[in-house]
Amino acid sequence: MAGWLSRTDMSHERTCDLTLAVGEMLGNAIEHGGGSGTVRLSLVGRSVTCLISDEGPGLPDRVDRHHAPRPDAAAVDGRGLWLAFSVCTAVRLISSMHGTRVELMMEIPLTENGHSPTA
Repeated sequence: MAGWLSRTDMSHERTCDLTLAVGEMLGNAIEHGGGSGTVRLSLVGRSVTCLISDEGPGLPDRVDRHHAPRPDAAAVDGRGLWLAFSVCTAVRLISSMHGTRVELMMEIPLTENGHSPTA
C-alpha cells in the first residue's frame, strides 16, 4: 500500500497515517469480521479512498458510525476507529449482518502556490 501511495503526491507523513489507519481497519476485519478482509485503493483527483471490507456479522449496535471517542490511555485495544476518525478526511462505516465496509478518505492537500507538498 505504501508503494502505491508513493506514486501519488501524498506526503510521507500522511502516507504513514493512512497506512496505519488501514492496517487498524484490516486488523478489525480479521479479528471481528470472519478472519479475513479485503482492501481496495483508488485515487480520484486529490483524494485517496481505501475500502476495507469483510463478511463478518457486522458492527455491534454500540459502535458509533460517525465518531469514535479517544480510548483510555491504559486500554490495550480499541484505538482503530478513533485513529481512523483522527487522521482521515472522512470515514464512512456501512455494516449489516452480512459484513462491514469501512471507507477511509484522505485528501492530498495543495500548498499555497497550488503545488503538492512533495512536488
